[in-house]
Amino acid sequence: QQQEEAVRQMLARQYDQSYTTEKAINDFLGFKGKTADFLGYNSKTNQWLIAESKGSNISDAVLQIDNTAKRLLAKYPDANVELRIYLDVRHFEQLESGGKIYNWMLNEGRYLGFSDDSQQFIYQFIEGVKILVKAAPAP
Repeated sequence: QQQEEAVRQMLARQYDQSYTTEKAINDFLGFKGKTADFLGYNSKTNQWLIAESKGSNISDAVLQIDNTAKRLLAKYPDANVELRIYLDVRHFEQLESGGKIYNWMLNEGRYLGFSDDSQQFIYQFIEGVKILVKAAPAP
C-alpha cells in the first residue's frame, strides 16, 4: 500500500492529467473492473502512461494494465501509450540480475517477458506495447 502510494505520488508530479485511484480511472474510462494504479497524460509529450505497482505478482499487474490499456485505446484509438510495472526493490533486483519470478523475466532493456520452451526471451506485449519494469521508489 505504501509502495503503491509512493509510485502514484511520484508519477502524478510528471503528468499534467493524472488518475490515481481505481474509481477515478474507471470513471474516466467508463469501465467497471480492475485497473492499473496510475493513468496519466503528459500534454508536452502527447504520451499516456499506464503503471502498476506490485510486490511480486506480475501476472496480476499485466492483467490490470491490459484492462486499462484496452479501455484507454477504445476511448483514444491513436493514443501514444507507455506501460510500466514498478516492483519492490528486492523483486526488481531479482529480475534485473537474470532471475525469474514464476516464468517472468527481463531483457537487458528492462522490458518484461518470459521464456519459451527453448529458453528464448519472448516480450510480453499489451496492445502492441512492451512493458518497462522499474524499481519502486522507497515509501
